[in-house]
Amino acid sequence: ATSGSAPVYRDCAPRGPRSGAWEQEGSDVALPESPFGARPDVAGDGSVTLALAGELDLSTEATLAAQLTGIRTGRPRQVIFDLSRVSYADLGTLRALVTSHRGADQLPPVLCHPPPVVIRLLEVSGLAEHCVIMR
Repeated sequence: ATSGSAPVYRDCAPRGPRSGAWEQEGSDVALPESPFGARPDVAGDGSVTLALAGELDLSTEATLAAQLTGIRTGRPRQVIFDLSRVSYADLGTLRALVTSHRGADQLPPVLCHPPPVVIRLLEVSGLAEHCVIMR
């Protein structure tokens, strides 16, 4: 976890079979099955939750980069990544998630429910020190 000011984040608790920000009241957005999907959710507290699904690797890099660029332009206070539906993530993608939201007035990113293989890669690479991991 990151030192400094306490992180601000919304509830990362699973919300049924589709856990995380994918399940919105009144939402008619279908959950992408594969290989990759992303859906942003903007909150009133200055945070943005980006729910990701599928495989996060070189083949999804351009799509994810476009999502992250769009989020950065809104200048959110904190970015929360719901990883509960991610089946695989490579180191380059994880580095992009962790470093995509840097700034003096911004809190570290929150990674919600990453699979064990992702947690291990974050720990081995040292990226876990630059984000908040909610298991």
